Amino acid sequence: MHRHGPTGRPHAHVPQGQVTLGSLLALGISGGIVPCPGALVILLLAVALHRIAFGLLLITTFSLGLAAVLITIGILMVKARPWVERFSGNGPWVRRLPAVSAALITVVGLVMAVKALIDAGILIIRL
Repeated sequence: MHRHGPTGRPHAHVPQGQVTLGSLLALGISGGIVPCPGALVILLLAVALHRIAFGLLLITTFSLGLAAVLITIGILMVKARPWVERFSGNGPWVRRLPAVSAALITVVGLVMAVKALIDAGILIIRL
């Protein structure tokens, strides 16, 4: 329990009750029907190519796939809860994890940038 501000009521952000299959299905369906920019691009491209039915089919399968993935991840998280609760999160490697992940992302970004510069002919590396 905690408060937001000096006059806030005490409350928790942990949902009450058990996670049910119905709530996981609701998560998947709500995530699957959310419009995304990729779906809009597909639909506009389908209209431009006069293949509207095919574009709608692609968007529908994309949405169903997204819903299936969200439901699967939700089920995996519920099933993995006992395993995850064994870790306290106070170990030395857990405290270093944010810095390690930031360094890894930075290195991957630099490698991608250098590769793009090489492919564009802007950067030439001779060994």
